[in-house]
Amino acid sequence: MSKLPILPFPQKVIHSKGELKFSDKFVFSHSGIDDNEKEHLKNVLKIWNVNLSEKSYQGQEPFQVICLYNPDKISDPDKTVAAISDEFNTEMKDEGYILDINEHYVLLLAKTARGMFYAIQSLGFLVEASENQTLPCVKILDWPDLKMRGITDDISRGQVSTMENFKNIIRFLAKHKMNTYMIYIEDLFQFKSYPEIGKNRGALSAKECVELQNYSEKYHVEIIPIFQTLGHYEILLLHPEFIDLADFPGAGSLNVTSEKTYEFLKKTLDEIVPVFQSVYFHMGADESFDVGSGASRQKTDRFGIASVHARHYQRVLKIIEKYDKKIMMYGDIVLEHPTILNEIPKDLIMFDWHYDIQAKYESAEIFKKANQPFIVSAGCQNWSRFFPAIDDAKANIIQFTKDGYDNGALGSITSSWGDFGAANFRELNYYAYAFSAACSWNIHQIDYILFEVNFFKSFYGCDDPAVKSVYHHLSRASQYYEHIFLYAHPFYPIENDLKNLIYRANHLEPMADVVQKEILQLKKSVKKNADHLDFLQHSAELYAWTGKLSQLQLELLQNDKSAFDPDEKKYKAGVLTSRIENLVFELENIKKTFESLWLRTNRKDNLKIIMDLFDRIGLYLEIKLQEIKSGDFSFNGKMPAPFVSHPVINGENNSVVYARRRFYMEEKTNNAWIQIAADSDAEIWINEKKVGRVFSCRSLSAIAENERVKAWEVSDLITQGENIITIKVKNYRRNGNAAFNCWFEAVDVNVVLTSDCYWLVNKNCQEGWQKIDFDDRHWLNSVPIDNSWIMSRPYFSHNLPGRIEFFRKMLI
Repeated sequence: MSKLPILPFPQKVIHSKGELKFSDKFVFSHSGIDDNEKEHLKNVLKIWNVNLSEKSYQGQEPFQVICLYNPDKISDPDKTVAAISDEFNTEMKDEGYILDINEHYVLLLAKTARGMFYAIQSLGFLVEASENQTLPCVKILDWPDLKMRGITDDISRGQVSTMENFKNIIRFLAKHKMNTYMIYIEDLFQFKSYPEIGKNRGALSAKECVELQNYSEKYHVEIIPIFQTLGHYEILLLHPEFIDLADFPGAGSLNVTSEKTYEFLKKTLDEIVPVFQSVYFHMGADESFDVGSGASRQKTDRFGIASVHARHYQRVLKIIEKYDKKIMMYGDIVLEHPTILNEIPKDLIMFDWHYDIQAKYESAEIFKKANQPFIVSAGCQNWSRFFPAIDDAKANIIQFTKDGYDNGALGSITSSWGDFGAANFRELNYYAYAFSAACSWNIHQIDYILFEVNFFKSFYGCDDPAVKSVYHHLSRASQYYEHIFLYAHPFYPIENDLKNLIYRANHLEPMADVVQKEILQLKKSVKKNADHLDFLQHSAELYAWTGKLSQLQLELLQNDKSAFDPDEKKYKAGVLTSRIENLVFELENIKKTFESLWLRTNRKDNLKIIMDLFDRIGLYLEIKLQEIKSGDFSFNGKMPAPFVSHPVINGENNSVVYARRRFYMEEKTNNAWIQIAADSDAEIWINEKKVGRVFSCRSLSAIAENERVKAWEVSDLITQGENIITIKVKNYRRNGNAAFNCWFEAVDVNVVLTSDCYWLVNKNCQEGWQKIDFDDRHWLNSVPIDNSWIMSRPYFSHNLPGRIEFFRKMLI
C-alpha cells in the first residue's frame, strides 16, 4: 500500500525516484476544465503562496487536463499528456483520475469535472503534507470502488446546522471524495401548506435548501433529502392539527387506512420533492412498528402486515412518480417481512442499515438475490455519547462496506444520529466520516494506522501523538458510558446493571485528567481546526464530571470511610454536601460551555431541550443536598407509585380501563398538582372537569419523550371536602394492557395521593362514571402492572414533574 498522505487511499500508486521542487516560475496549462476547477486548484496551492502564469491550450479531448510544468524543462506539455492518457482505464471514466508528478511537472488528467476535482483533492493532501514546496515523484491511477459515498445527517432531533456549518460539512465530504450528503429531515422543512410543521424548530426553508445545493454542486456533492412518509412522525403527530393522521393517538406511524394521510403526503411531497435537484429522493419509511396496532389493525389482519406496507409504499411512489426520481427507502421493515420484495418495484433502492458489529452482514446477500438495488449504511456510533465509539464505528463501517461491495451495492452511506435531543456534537464525527470515505473509495486497501496518521495530520496540521491518545481515550470510555446516564436521575435506586456501570465510571475522572493535559499540549502544536479541541475538551469535562458523580454514588453505596463515620454509624454530611456543591458548580460551567459550543455551529432552536436537562440534573443535586443535611442519604429518586390497571380476567386484555378515586380534603389548597403517565393514552378529570390528556409513546425524540409524563397545577379544581379523580386509559397495541401512573400532591397542605390498589376500575363505560356520587360498589380494585418503565418521582415543591427515564434505555 502507498504511504502517501492521501485520503482516501489511492487504488494504484507507482513511485519514482526524486522529487519536484515547485516554484512560481511554473506555468499553469489546462484544457477542458471550467472556472470552478481552476478555483479549486488555486485554493489548493494557496498554502504555497505562489502566483502562476496561465496558458490555455486546445486538444487532448475528451480529457480534462491540468499541467503545472517548468517551461525550462518542458516546452510541449501536449506530448506529456498524450503519453499518459493511454493509461486511463474504463473504471476511471466517471470519477477517476491520473495524477502524475515527476521532477519537472504535475499532470492531472480526468474525463469528467468530478474526476478532475478529485485529482485536485489528492494533490491538495500532498501539498498540505509537503515541506519547502516539494512533492514526491509518483504516478497515481485512482477511482472509487462504490458509486455513492457519503453520510446521512440527522437534523430532526436537536442540532440544526447554521448555513456555514452545513457548508463546512460539504467541503469536508468533498475533500475526502464523498459525493453524497443526505439530510434527515422529518419535520424540519418549512411547508407553505402546513406552516405549523417545524415551527420554532429550526426548519430549513426552500430558499436555504436551494442555496446549499448550489454550493454543494461546486464541490460535486449531491444533496439528497430523507423525508419520512410512514414512520417517525412522533413529533408531528402530537400536534393537534395532525393527531388524526396517526395510526393511533401517540403513534409514530401514519394511518395507512385514511385518505387524509395521502392528502397530507401529496401536499408535503409536492412541496419538498421539487426543491431538491438530485435525481434521488429518500422516502424514509423505517421503524413503522405502529402499523397494525390502531386504525390499521383490521386491514393488516385481513391482508397481512407485509402487504399493507407494500401497498402504502406503492401509493407514495405513485405520488412521486411525476418528478422522475429514483426512490430510496430504509430496508428494515422489508427485511423483517421479506415478502414485501415481491410487491414493490425492482428499481426501488433499499437503504440497508445495521449499526451493530457483525462478522458478516447477510442482508446484503438477501437484496442481491432478490435483484433489488441497495445501499449499505453503517453508523458513526455517535448517538447518545459524549464522544463517538470510533473503534466500534470502524468495525461496523469496514465490514458492512465490504459485504456491500461484494454483493453489488450501489454505495455506502454512513449514518449519524441525534437521539434524545442531540447532545452529541456532530463536530466530533469527522473521524468516522473520513474512515467511511476511505472504505467506500478503496475497500481492499484499508490500513488503520496509516489512516489515523493521514487523518490527524490533515485535519489538525500536526503529527503530535497526543491527538491519537485523546481520541482513543475518549472513544474507549464511550464504549461503556453514554451521555444518556448523565441526564438520568442520579439518585434512582441502583441495581446490579447500573452498579457495574458506576464502578466503571469511577475511572473516568483520571482518564479525563490525562486527556485534558494532552489537549493543553495540543493547543501549542495544532495548526488547523484548533477550535475542535474545545469539543474534545468538553467531552473530557463531561467524563470527568460523570466520574465525580459516580464517586459520590459509590460513597453512598459502599459506606466509604471518607464519608462514613463508623463510630457514629452515619455519613459525614459535610463531606458529601461539599462534593455535591462542587458538582453543582461544575455542572453549571459545563452547561455554559455546552451552550457556547452548540451556538458555534448550530441554530439556537432546540438548544433548550438540553439546557432543561442540565437544569433538571442540577435541581436533583440541590434537592439531595438539602436531604443529606436533614439526614436522608437514600437513593430515593424512583417513582414510589406503581402503574395500575384492571385485573386480567380469563386472559383477556384490558385495552380500555376506567378508573376512579375519591378523596377528602380537610383544607383548601392553593398549590396542588396532578401528574399522569399512561400506557398509552389517558384522559383525566377532577370533579368532572377535564384536566388534560397524555398519549405520547416511546421514541428517540426528546420532544416526544418529554410528553409521556404530563403535570398540571389544579388547585382551582380542588374543593374542601370530597373530591374525585377519574381517568380513562386506552392501550392500542396488540396484547397491550391499558395502565396508568398518577400522582396528586397538594404541596401547601402536605397531601399526597398516588396510583395504588385503592383505585376502583372497570372495563366498561357506564353513564355518570365521572361523578362523585356514582355507585361504584361493583367496580374492582386496581392491580399493579410491571411495564419495566424506569420512572423518576416528581418534586412539586420545586415545580419539577417526574419523568420516564428514557435515558436509561440500556436498563429497559
